[in-house]
This record gives sequence, structure tokens and C-alpha cells, in this order.
Amino acid sequence: MREKTEYSDAVFWDNVIFRPNDMKLESVQLQRDQVSLLRQVAQGQREGVSLATRELAHSVGKLEQGLAGIGCELEAVNSVMEGLRIDVRQGFAGLGALIDWRMASVISLLEQSQTIYCEIREILKYPRKTEANEDKKDARKALRIALSAEGKKHKEWLTKALDYFDSAAKKNPFDYTAHLDLGTTWLNICRDARKSLSFFAQAALTSQDAGDAQYQSKAYFFAGRAHGVLGEYEEAYGATAEAVRLDPQSAPIAFECLRYAALTGRTESCDTLLEKLLRVGLMGGEVSSEESRAWWARLQQDEDFAALKPAMERVMDSLVAEARARAEREIGKAKDCSIELEQALQFASDISDVQVDEGEDARHGIRIIGELPKSLAILGYWDIVAATERALSAQEINERSRREVFPDALNKVKQEIQVTQESLDSERKSAAIEWNRSHRFQAFCCGTSSAFVYGIFDAHDRSIAWDVPLSAYAVISWGLAGLGLLGLLVSWMALDIKEKLWQLDLLRIVSLASVVQLCVFVGLAPLWKRRREEHVNCDVSATKRRIERLETVKHQLESKLARFNDAPVPSNQQGIRIVS
Repeated sequence: MREKTEYSDAVFWDNVIFRPNDMKLESVQLQRDQVSLLRQVAQGQREGVSLATRELAHSVGKLEQGLAGIGCELEAVNSVMEGLRIDVRQGFAGLGALIDWRMASVISLLEQSQTIYCEIREILKYPRKTEANEDKKDARKALRIALSAEGKKHKEWLTKALDYFDSAAKKNPFDYTAHLDLGTTWLNICRDARKSLSFFAQAALTSQDAGDAQYQSKAYFFAGRAHGVLGEYEEAYGATAEAVRLDPQSAPIAFECLRYAALTGRTESCDTLLEKLLRVGLMGGEVSSEESRAWWARLQQDEDFAALKPAMERVMDSLVAEARARAEREIGKAKDCSIELEQALQFASDISDVQVDEGEDARHGIRIIGELPKSLAILGYWDIVAATERALSAQEINERSRREVFPDALNKVKQEIQVTQESLDSERKSAAIEWNRSHRFQAFCCGTSSAFVYGIFDAHDRSIAWDVPLSAYAVISWGLAGLGLLGLLVSWMALDIKEKLWQLDLLRIVSLASVVQLCVFVGLAPLWKRRREEHVNCDVSATKRRIERLETVKHQLESKLARFNDAPVPSNQQGIRIVS
């Protein structure tokens, strides 16, 4: 609570009103002093504000100058940044080109790294399989060394090879190649057929589980041979028959199956296997002529196939008859192609009057046909097959040559047309010059009228009338025309002049004569030109007829070529009709 001695506004005025007069006077004086002090303070404040304002304005001016300098510096910085941005852009462009250039190398290295990584992953994923593969490689190396060694070294390395094979089969019992290698080693090198059968059985079982029919067929094939060594021909036939079923395209397997079929007396069911060995590829088989001949020689020489002699003769007779029929057809087609080639050559020569060379290929094809046997009755199976192959080769050569005859003839006809056209132009020019020299006045009229009317000379107006150059004719024609027109103009303007009339009369006469001469030239020029054209056409009529005939020949060859390209030519056709 404020004390009474404190002067608030209300207390101050209460004291002034209710106190004695001297107190009031002091209060009034005090009030005046306060007002005066307040005025001084206010005046000082106004003066201080003015000084501060001036100082502030000065500071603001300096600040503006500083900001202007900063703006200039910012513009310089902006320019530097723009150049830096361009440099950075160019740098990144160069970096992109470098990256593109190196990307192929990077991708190649990544692929190599990926391959190595996959190999390492496979090794780490299947360690036993990796060890088995390494043992199998070592076993095959040891086996090669054993085969090249003798005596004690042979046995030592053979034992190592068998140990490695056993280790590989134990570490990876599902690897049928290891079982098959073990079986063939015991069968062919160790000569223990009975022991090899167990490995062949495991190889057949594991390859069947893996779905590898080729290795399964090999396992049965070697199992059949092992049974054959043991004299178990029934089991051998069963195993080799299963191998044939799994791999019907293999000729060695079919040969081995035929052996045990003959040894077991199954001669009735051997025709298919015999055809597999003897039917060549040209007749729809799977073997070449050399392989077929070799299999036939082995069948004839091996005593195990003695029981198959009747079946072999029967199959061979059937193949010979089939091959002979095929050979006769192909030889007939080859001869037809040769005839068609000769007719095409004759056709092209007759209609085009140009010699068309059949070419080296066509002559070779004709020689092949001439060397073909006249009769196939005395030839054997493989000789007939060889004749068929030569006939097919001759067909292909003659057909290709026949298709090349018409393009060759067409090109020669086009060249002949071009040469004849050039000859025609030369003959027309020579005939026109000859007519011009024998009809000088008419040629002079044609040349001058053409120069006057058209401003040019016709092609046939060259070397005309006394052999004067064309420029002289142009000057004469234009000079006569100009002189005539000038004379008429001057005489027309001088009609009322009485003196020197004789000069005007002479000028009129010259002018009229010039105009009349020019009119005569222009009027008679078409007639004389037409006569000259008739003379020229009469002289070159033979060449024109040759060009027309060559154009007709060209259209015929183009039509014939289009038909040959659209559809193959049938065999045994009657030939090409010669168009005269």
C-alpha cells in the first residue's frame, strides 16, 4: 500500500487543493520547473533524433555502396559458376564416353568373374562330386599311362587306375560314366567279363534314372559284349536288342545285335538291322556309301554271320532293285535337263542372233551325262548309287546353267540394242548430211527458216549448203530479215519526201526482195524437211526394223525368264518351241 508521501496524480492534486497557500505556491513552482525540464528534455530528444537520423542515413549510404559491391562480386561469382558448370558438363560427357568405352571390358571381366564364381560355388556346394570328378580324371590319366607301359609298370598303373575309378564311384555313386569306365576297363583290359557285368548293370541303372538314353544304350551294348565273351548269347542278344531300342540310329550297336541274332538263330527278324547297315543316305538310310560297303565286307567275312547269308542276299537284292529304279529316274531327269539346256541355248541363239555360250558348268554337266552307264543291269549296289549321285549332280548343274542362259542372252540383246541404236543415230545423221549436200538450195532454205522462226538449227541442218558454218547461216538469215524490216520502216517514214526518190525506190526493192525471200524460205521449209525425213527414214529402215526385232526378242526373253523364276520346269517336257 502506497504511503501518503508518495505523489501519485490523485494524491498530488488533493494535497494541492486542501493544503495552505504557501504549499500551493511551492507546488505550482515545482510544477513549472517540471514542465520546463520536460521541455528541455523533449528539445534534447528532438535534437538527438536528428543527429541519429543523419548518422543512420550516412550508414545506409555506406551500406548501399557495400551492397552494390557485393552485387558486382556476386555477378563475377555467377560468371565463374557458369564456366564451372560448363566444365563439369563437359567433364561428365567425357567421363560417360570413357565409361561406354570401358563398359565392354568391364562386362567381359564380370562374365569371367561370374563364371569363376559359379565354378567355385559348384565345388563348395557338391564337394564329394568334385572329388569324384578329380578321381575320375586321375583314373583316366593312369589308364593311359598303363596302356603305354609294359610289364610291372603296366600292372602298377592299371591298379592305380582301378583304385581311382573305385574311389570316384564310391564318392559319387550316381555317376554312370565312372561305372561304365570301370566296366570297360575290366572287360577290355583286365579280361574279366563276369566282373564287368556288375558295373555295366550299375551304369545302366544310374543312366536310366538320369534319363540319359545314349549312355544307357552304351551300358547295354557293352553288357551284351561281355555276355558274348562268356558265351551267353541269349543274354547278349537281349542286352544288344535293348541297346538298339534305346539308340536306333547307331550302326555299331545294330551290327553287334545282328551278330547275336545270327548266333541264336533269329534270322527272320534281321532284315531291319541289315537295312540299317546297308541303306545309304541317298536311299533314305543313315550311313554313307563307304560305311555301307565296309559293313557289307564285315558281314561277308565274319563267320558269326554265316547263318544270315540268305537274309543278306534277300536284303541286298531288294536294295539293288530299289536303287536301280531310283537311278533310272534320276538319269532320265538328267538327260531331260540336258536336252532342255540345249533347247534353251538354241532358242536364245535363234531369236537373238547372238551366240550364247553354255558355260563351263553346263559343259561339265553334259560330260557327266555322257559318262553315265548305258545299262544298270550289270552294276552292283554301290555302283548304282554312285551313278545316281552323278545324275543328281548333272541335274543340278544343267538346271542352274539353263536358268543362266536367258539372263545371259537378255544382257547380250540389250547390248545389241544399244549398239544398234547408236548405229541408227549415226546413219540418220549421215543420210541427212548426204541429202543436204545433194540439195543445197533446199537445205539452205531449211536452215535459214529454222534459224529465223525458232532461233535454232535442226539437227539435220548441220553441214549444209556449200559446207558453210552454221553461224554464217544464222547471220545471213537474221541479216536479211533485219534489212527487210528496216527498209520497209524507212520507206514508210519517207513517203512525203520528194528528193532522192530513186534511193527510196531502190531501198524498197531490196526490202521487198528480202521479205519475199524469207517468206519463200519459211513456206517451203516444211515441205523440204518432210522430203528429207522420208529420204533419211528410207535409208535407215533396215536398222529400225532390226531394233524393233531386238525389242521383241527382249520382251520374249524377259517373259521366258519370268516363267522360269516363278515355277520349276517339269521333267520329261517336250522342250521349248522355237519362235522364228
